[in-house]
Amino acid sequence: MPISWPDADAPAGARAALSAADISPDITSSSLPSYPSSDASDYSDDQAALIQEEWDESMRQIEGVISLLILPFFGKWYGRKVAFWAYDRYQTVGGFTRQFFGL
Repeated sequence: MPISWPDADAPAGARAALSAADISPDITSSSLPSYPSSDASDYSDDQAALIQEEWDESMRQIEGVISLLILPFFGKWYGRKVAFWAYDRYQTVGGFTRQFFGL
């Protein structure tokens, strides 16, 4: 059953009002199922558990990115920085004596 739409040049009140025949008889508030309130709370508990599970999965993914990409990158960078410093210090001061460590 098609819905008849009012003309664009019709007054605003005519466009806003729909007749009872325009509303489908199968979709009424009495035909919709009513659920007890306990089902609604179970749904919210299930939804909260799903949200928590997704949050935990996101945290595991972030930890993976940090441990597999970010820490090794900065470790390599810092290691090379220390190695260049140590080699420069070795060339300037000499062997690994107390003076090399600044003592």
